[in-house]
Amino acid sequence: MNKKSEFYKWGFYSLLFVVLTTVVTLFVINKQEIKHQKLMEQVEPRQYGWGRYYREQLNLNQEQHIKFREYRRTFHPIAHGIADEMTQVREKIFEELNSKHPDSLRLNKLSDKIGELHSSLKKHTNKYYLDMKNICNEEQQVKLYAIFQLMNDSDFASHPVKSQKNGKQLRHKHKEEQLDQKDVFEDL
Repeated sequence: MNKKSEFYKWGFYSLLFVVLTTVVTLFVINKQEIKHQKLMEQVEPRQYGWGRYYREQLNLNQEQHIKFREYRRTFHPIAHGIADEMTQVREKIFEELNSKHPDSLRLNKLSDKIGELHSSLKKHTNKYYLDMKNICNEEQQVKLYAIFQLMNDSDFASHPVKSQKNGKQLRHKHKEEQLDQKDVFEDL
């Protein structure tokens, strides 16, 4: 009987340990999630230009602001040009897909071009981010990361083309996305 009660005692303690570690783990994860959520709330999307938004959110000093403006003025025309070129290639793909006899070879070449342009845009964006990061202190770097993460997660940062009922609606939606994209690049 004594061995049986000892077995139950250790079983109870083991179960209690598992339950307590699970509760502590859930508490820690929840706390981290709340911290992340608060940080993301602090960097809500702008109601004015991204340049001003960065300056205010990162609390840039005068010297940092001058450097930031220099980086932005270098990045903006390049990114805008690449985005415009990507739009033109997407339109060519769309036209080819909707032609009477779509040419797979041409579609593949256009798709490769999109990949090259996207890669180029990402490389320029990475350089822009790293340039910004280099002029920021540690606290500013955390906020900069959160801002870029928010931009990356936002609708305007991606180009999903959701299915529509017909080509006109699709093209109209795509044009609206292009306009939104241009506004974003103009503000950077």
